[in-house]
Amino acid sequence: MKPPVPMALFIDDLGPRGSQRQIVELALRLDPSRFAPRVLYYAEPSFHVPKLEAAGIPVVKIDKPSGFAPQAAWSVARECRRCGARLIHAFLIGPNFYGALAARALPGLVSIASERSNWPDRPLAASALEAAGYHLAHAVVANSFTAGERLRREYKVPAAKLHVIPNGVDMARFARVDDRRAEARAEFGVKLDERALLLLGSLAPAKNVPLLVEAFAEARPRLRHRWRLLIVGPRTDAGVVAAVEERIGRFGLQDCVDLHKPIEAVERVLAAADALVLPSKWEGCPNALLEAMAAGRSVIASRVADIPAIVGEDAGLLVPPDDLAALVKAVLQLDALDDDGRRRMGEAGRRRVAERYSMEAMLDATERLYDALLAGKG
Repeated sequence: MKPPVPMALFIDDLGPRGSQRQIVELALRLDPSRFAPRVLYYAEPSFHVPKLEAAGIPVVKIDKPSGFAPQAAWSVARECRRCGARLIHAFLIGPNFYGALAARALPGLVSIASERSNWPDRPLAASALEAAGYHLAHAVVANSFTAGERLRREYKVPAAKLHVIPNGVDMARFARVDDRRAEARAEFGVKLDERALLLLGSLAPAKNVPLLVEAFAEARPRLRHRWRLLIVGPRTDAGVVAAVEERIGRFGLQDCVDLHKPIEAVERVLAAADALVLPSKWEGCPNALLEAMAAGRSVIASRVADIPAIVGEDAGLLVPPDDLAALVKAVLQLDALDDDGRRRMGEAGRRRVAERYSMEAMLDATERLYDALLAGKG
C-alpha cells in the first residue's frame, strides 16, 4: 500500500473567516490514507490553530515580512522540501503567488491557486499579484462559476487549468440544530417572544452590514413580530465596525441588535436563529448561506455571484446588492411568513444544499484534481 502523499495547504492567516474555515475543513477531511496535509500560514490571527493541532494536523507559521515579500516563497519552498510535499494548494492572493513561485523553484512540487470571491475594483497591485499567481500555478480552483468566468475573461486563465469546485457543507453537522434551540436562544439573548435574524460573517465592506442595520431600523415599525438582529463575526474592518455602531445608536437599536464575536461552532448560533440575511456587495460561494440552508433556515441574500443558483426559486428571498428599499421589502416579506411558510422555505434550502453542495462532493472533486495533477494529467 502506498504511503499518503505529503502536501501543504497554504493561506495568509487562520482567522475566523470563510476561506480559512474551508481550508481547515479540507485539512481535517482529506482521506488520510491518500494525503498527509499540513497547513502553512504567515499572519495572525491563528483562531483555527488549536483545532488543527488537536486533530494531529501539523501547522507551520512561515516567515514573511510585512507587505509584498517575494522572499516568502523561499520560506515556503524550504518547508515543502523539508516535509517532502509534492503538492501545495493555496488560498487567497498572496499565498497563491508565493505558493506558485515556491513550486516553480522546487522541482517536483505541484501548485494550485484558488479564487474565493468576486471582489470588484481590486487595486492595481493586488490584481497584478493575483494574475501572476494564477499564471504561475499549475492549476486554478474557483469556488463559484461566476468567479471562474471572471478568471477566464479578465485574467485569461486557460480553460484546461481552471476547475470550479463549489464549497461543501457537512450536512450531519446541521441535522439536529433544532434539538439545541432553547439552549442556543438563551445563549444569544433571544427572548421567548422574539424571532432572530442572523448576519453570519465579517464586519467588512463586502458584507454590507451598515446597510442591513439601516434596513432593519426602517422595517422595524412595520414588523408584525418582534425581531432581534444578531451580527456574529470578526470585526475585520474598523471603519465598518464604526459605521455599524453609529447606526445602532442613531436608530435606537441597542435593545434589539447584538454584536457577537465569531464562534467556531456556527451551528450553535444557527440553532438560535430563525433566518439568515446576507446583503453582500460581492461574494463567491458563501459558507454562511450554505450552512444556514443546511440548517433549514430561511434566507435573504443579495443577487450576486452564484447566490441565485444556490438559493433557486423557493429556498429564499433575493435582493439586488446595495438596495436599501429592496432589503427592507424582503425583511417585511420574511416577517409576513407564518411558521409553515418559513419551514417550507428552509426545507427547500436544505434539499438544495444536500443535492448540490455536500462536503462529500467537494472532497471528491478536490481529491480527483490532486490525483490528476500528481499523475501529470492536470
